[in-house]
Amino acid sequence: MAIGVFPVPSTSTATAKAMELPVALTTYKSTDTFSSGIYSITASTGTITVTFEFASSVTTTTVTAGTPTSVSLATTPSAVYATGTASSAILTISLSAAAAISNTISGTLDTITATGTYNQTGKLYVYCVGGGGGGAATNGVNNFTTGNGGGGTGYATATIVYTTNATSVTIGTAGNGTTNSGSGSGGGATTFGNLVTANGGSGGGSAVNADGGGGAGGAAGGRGGRTSQYGPDKGGTYNSRAISITNGTITAGSGGGPAAQGGETSNSGNIGTGGNGGNGGLNDPSQAASGGAATGYGAGGGGAGNARGTTTSGTVGGNGAPGIIYVLRGF
Repeated sequence: MAIGVFPVPSTSTATAKAMELPVALTTYKSTDTFSSGIYSITASTGTITVTFEFASSVTTTTVTAGTPTSVSLATTPSAVYATGTASSAILTISLSAAAAISNTISGTLDTITATGTYNQTGKLYVYCVGGGGGGAATNGVNNFTTGNGGGGTGYATATIVYTTNATSVTIGTAGNGTTNSGSGSGGGATTFGNLVTANGGSGGGSAVNADGGGGAGGAAGGRGGRTSQYGPDKGGTYNSRAISITNGTITAGSGGGPAAQGGETSNSGNIGTGGNGGNGGLNDPSQAASGGAATGYGAGGGGAGNARGTTTSGTVGGNGAPGIIYVLRGF
């Protein structure tokens, strides 16, 4: 005959612990085990000061009745102390979420700068950067006094993917700087198969199209300066979207100067640096300078300076920089 036990024993699944504080302004100690995690702490009445003791440090928080307080415990405390302002108070400590173990990732980094085929398979962390936009230029016949805008940076996209076959990759082309009265061309899209796409940046706007200024890719190009109203602007900076792959920056092209004023220099980026804006001239194309070309990857070209009153275009917008792909594997 089988022997049974009734009622069947049960295992406690409580995630909350209640600590009674019978007398006000008296400190009580609990040595119960609290695992690492995020806790919600409540007081039944008054205000309770709670101190978690660790091996070589303490964490203290104050809890007021009616207002739960959240505390994150990275490690298990050796003791918990509590002092209330009212008698017969109850301190309740409830586990809201257990701590998850997390670490940064590392592996082998591949850099792709040419369109072709990537042959590695499996789990991959892919970071694509589109091509940068070109800078704008204006001919002097139109007699505008505004400098031209720099090109924007390419977008950047990072995604973890899984592949079983080789992958076709396309590196986004650099946008061209315009040579005569118009915006620079946009950069091309960078693609990793049909899994990851990063679009190219827009070209800078020309003075013929109002104030110039680079179109927004990841970061906008600098606006061209306008005589007696404002100077040219620096291009923006686009920060890395995947620090685990590369902690880099890309900068947009800066704006060109108006008549007889200097262009703006660009901030440096460690993935790509935008082109400088060209200096403006006055009634003499030799005084005006073209926009500088971007260097590296994904950066925008500089806007050309304005050669006001000439009969030739005189200046050219700077070219953007092509895109790039980073692939982290073995992480």
